Amino acid sequence: MPTDDPATILVTGVGSMPGSRSDEATRIVVGELDVPHVVELPARGPGSDMIGRALALVSQATGEFAAETTPSGWRLSGGRSGGEPGRSMRRGVSWLVEDLDRLEEQLVGFTGTVKVAVVGPWTLAAALESTRGTRMVADAAACADLATALAETIAEHRAAVARRVPGAQIIVQLDEPGLPAVLAGHIRTASGRGALRVPEVPEAVALLTAVISAAKGEPGPAGWPASLVHCCARDVPFEVLERAGVEGVSVDAVLLGPSGDEALGRWWDRGGLVLLGIAPSVDPVGDRAVGPTAESLARQVQQTWNRIGFGAADVAERTWLTPTCGLAGGSPAWARAVGGLLRGAAKLLDSAD
Repeated sequence: MPTDDPATILVTGVGSMPGSRSDEATRIVVGELDVPHVVELPARGPGSDMIGRALALVSQATGEFAAETTPSGWRLSGGRSGGEPGRSMRRGVSWLVEDLDRLEEQLVGFTGTVKVAVVGPWTLAAALESTRGTRMVADAAACADLATALAETIAEHRAAVARRVPGAQIIVQLDEPGLPAVLAGHIRTASGRGALRVPEVPEAVALLTAVISAAKGEPGPAGWPASLVHCCARDVPFEVLERAGVEGVSVDAVLLGPSGDEALGRWWDRGGLVLLGIAPSVDPVGDRAVGPTAESLARQVQQTWNRIGFGAADVAERTWLTPTCGLAGGSPAWARAVGGLLRGAAKLLDSAD
């Protein structure tokens, strides 16, 4: 964890990290971030990606959603009557235990906040196939069952992390990058010739609400969220998230751009937390090889605030800084550098107020 005094604006990650070494990745998130998180290392293979990790969690509670890998992703292996977790899911469970072990070792005596990321119900339903090869989002009843299992699993997972890091405040982040595509009807059939059903907004809200309610822990410091959703898309469905009771939203500020100003302004106005993704998630290359500086990142945040009509005094305590998305595509050196850049930007923003 950073040893100098933290800024009012806190720094955290999104979830995924580069490489396959859990010890190295965990040292980075604990050493460089104000709010460390359980790492995801997709480079290890199926079971360590965000879909595989969620399925590994669910498989520990019920065999109903035991899955196996296919050329197109993940598919139920045992039907709705259940099945035995395959090799990829067993590896996913083992890797998760390893990642939690490394975090526990690094956070002895820690009393701050720890973030746990788990894929949300709609992104999971859009990615997981039934035994017939149809995405589960096509079946409303299957989506509801999946959300119920996910809610129970997340509550247990949050409690398990809390036992490993006693004294820490645990925040669960639901990853919903696929939610905009689900709501827009962009999830295709297996043939690619048609689109699968589009859930009505009340259904989308209901499933999110059920999972978010289960993910909430004990209240944290004033202004801190008990529920958080990450959606790195241009068309973040802010209204749906608000209706579902989400208190914090994590966005790619670069992708969202000025078009998202009104939605961000409403979010801050109602007291919500905004995690602004501003640092590139991969190493700068080509004409960007020099990369951003703490000063340039701070200016980016100020420009966002200024366009909406806010300053640090208004929303600094409800603004956290993150990379634009997960760091799995970058190098370990870049992942470490991002934390320093974001913390430098946070302190500049504090001092400029």
